[in-house]
Amino acid sequence: MDQSELNALASGLPVEPPREERRVFPPSGFSIVRPANWESKVGVVGDSGMADGFELASPNRRKPRAVVLVVKYASKPAIRGRVLESQFQGRPALMTIERRPAMFLDYPGHLRVQIAFERGGAWFEIRYSLFEDAPVIPSLMWDYLNSFSTNPPIRADGARQ
Repeated sequence: MDQSELNALASGLPVEPPREERRVFPPSGFSIVRPANWESKVGVVGDSGMADGFELASPNRRKPRAVVLVVKYASKPAIRGRVLESQFQGRPALMTIERRPAMFLDYPGHLRVQIAFERGGAWFEIRYSLFEDAPVIPSLMWDYLNSFSTNPPIRADGARQ
């Protein structure tokens, strides 16, 4: 195990840039890079009406705890809260940001960001939850979120599947 992997074990947040060998693909082919030592669950996720997707989560024993949910929808997803028209990967997106500040030791705070966007006729949603009092998504985490792709995986012979 190299030093960057040891650092990643000591934190619930990514400590190194995304690496392609950790890219996660659900059956429909979209993907995102998983931070080192984070767990992934692939399949149908979340509330009724959601298509396939996956959840990435920092190890339970590490603080702060963080979770990324990536879901593909057949139509525009319901977005709760104050919606901001924004950009994701240089294209139009809808975003909500909720922040609950820390309150004593019992409530560590919570940051929840929801990004909804359309690619190739399908809608996708990325939800990022950080269980810490943070005003924004950490910059290195943005690198992971921006690793989202609708390109299918590449086979061993170099062709797309």
